[in-house]
Amino acid sequence: MGYNLLSADLGYPGVAATFAAGMVVVAGLWVRRERPDAPLVRAAMYALLAGSLLATATSLLIPERLAGYAVLAAAVLVAGAVLIPRDYEIAADILCAAAFIGVGTDRINENLAGLFGGRFLLCAACVLTGLATILTGLWFLMGRQSLAVVGFIGGGLVGAVAGLVFLSHGQIPLGVGTIVGGLASAVFGLGVLVDRQPLLGVGGVVGGLACAVFGLGFLVDRQLLLGVGGVVGALAGAVFGCGWLVGRQLLLGVGGIVGGLACAVVGLGFLVDRKFLGGAGIAGLGLAVGAYGVLLLTEAGAGRRLGAWLRTQRGLPPVEAAATAVSGDTAAAAAPTLPTSIESGQQNTRPTRRRSRRGRRS
Repeated sequence: MGYNLLSADLGYPGVAATFAAGMVVVAGLWVRRERPDAPLVRAAMYALLAGSLLATATSLLIPERLAGYAVLAAAVLVAGAVLIPRDYEIAADILCAAAFIGVGTDRINENLAGLFGGRFLLCAACVLTGLATILTGLWFLMGRQSLAVVGFIGGGLVGAVAGLVFLSHGQIPLGVGTIVGGLASAVFGLGVLVDRQPLLGVGGVVGGLACAVFGLGFLVDRQLLLGVGGVVGALAGAVFGCGWLVGRQLLLGVGGIVGGLACAVVGLGFLVDRKFLGGAGIAGLGLAVGAYGVLLLTEAGAGRRLGAWLRTQRGLPPVEAAATAVSGDTAAAAAPTLPTSIESGQQNTRPTRRRSRRGRRS
């Protein structure tokens, strides 16, 4: 009722949208207080995600000038679903799934009409890549390994075919980047299938190389945001790959934060070009990857190391030494006062007895 009053009667659609977004956030925080295994929690998450999917589909059917509002509604519903779980890793999985599904849907929408034109092979490859991206998002949501294998390996091979088509059309940077990125996705999917971190590392490094090719190509075309995002993504891929190759969780965390920043810049570039669904999906993916990076850094003890370094720069003793000193002072203050014979090293074998009233009278 408040939404209808603000939007229709008073003519404030922006205020009404803000009010609706606030209601979704409050509802998510209210459900968050319930038990994690309660049926209400599961039903609320599914309802919000279904509403987000409906808003995403609506953005593809309405005019472009209204598509941004539908994408914004989908983002708000996803945010409400992300706020419900208490486990931050589950929340990051939900956000990552929504981002992959949004990006895949955008790829399908942009190339579906080309299937009936003169670019059948290229558009078909892009549509299949979008389907693989959606399957990857469902893997984050459902946890089934078969979806990840089909998404990464199948999407990578189809992407390599799309790269060959780009090369045949004279689009050299886009073709090379797509081929290298497709191979990286296939190697990464193989690593997920056999559970081998070296393959994941190789996939990350090769994926960083693909991002570098994309970024340089966009910079040559004077698309600044996409180019900078590609270059930063190349750095993130290299750090990710090295982290998997050497087995260092700290590098994986740093790579996650850098990769999240790269996706945010690329998503901003898409939004500037009025590609709302793809931009929102890539920006959401950046937020999810950055959240994974923060979780990995926390598990690796980066916060404790940073705190120790800051204490050293301030001239304070390390935390362990300070804790030892404090515990020693506390123990000394709490220790009981010993008899003089014990303090001097002699054992007092005579117990102290109180004199009776009769003895005191005598």
